Amino acid sequence: MNPVHARLVRRALVAAGALASTLGAHSASGAMMGVSRAAFVAWPLVVLVGVVAGGPGGGDFARWGAARRVATVVAAQGAAHAAMMGAPWAFGLEAHGHAATWGAAALWAHGAAAAALFALVTWGELWLERAACLARRVWRALVPRRPLRAAASDAAAPALMGVARAAARSPRTSRGPPGRTPALAR
Repeated sequence: MNPVHARLVRRALVAAGALASTLGAHSASGAMMGVSRAAFVAWPLVVLVGVVAGGPGGGDFARWGAARRVATVVAAQGAAHAAMMGAPWAFGLEAHGHAATWGAAALWAHGAAAAALFALVTWGELWLERAACLARRVWRALVPRRPLRAAASDAAAPALMGVARAAARSPRTSRGPPGRTPALAR
C-alpha cells in the first residue's frame, strides 16, 4: 500500500470514527437530534472533508504514538461535537431548539465514544502498517535490481548520448507549417 494512501485511509478512519462516536454519544446521552434525509449525503462529505483537511504529509507510513493518538481522537471528537452543535444542518440533523446540556450521562457517553474511537484508530493503524510493509516487500521482490557490472550493450551508451547532445544543439531543419494558399486566405 502506498504510504500516501495509508495516511488517507487513517484520516478517513479518524474522521468517520469521530462522526460516529459523536453521534453515538449524543444518542446514548439522550441529546440525539432528529436525522433528516440529507444526513446520508452529508456524512460521507464530512468524512471527505476530514480526509482532505490533513494535507499531503510525507515519508513512509508510521504508526502514531499513544499520546498523539489520544490528542488526535480528542481533537477530532471535539471538532465534530462543536461543528455538530454549531451547524446541525450541515450534518443532516434537525435541531430540537433546546440548548445542549452537560451532565454525567453526556460526559460518560463522550468518554466511552472517545475510548472506542481510540481502539478503532489503534486497530486500523496496525492493519495499515502491515499493509504498507507487505506492499514494500512485494515491490522490492518484483522490481529488478540493477546488475553490479555494466552489460556489453551499455558500452555504446556514451557514444549515443554524444549524438543526442549534438542533435539537440543543431539548428532546426523544419520549415514549420505550410503557408496559406490564396484560395483559403479569402
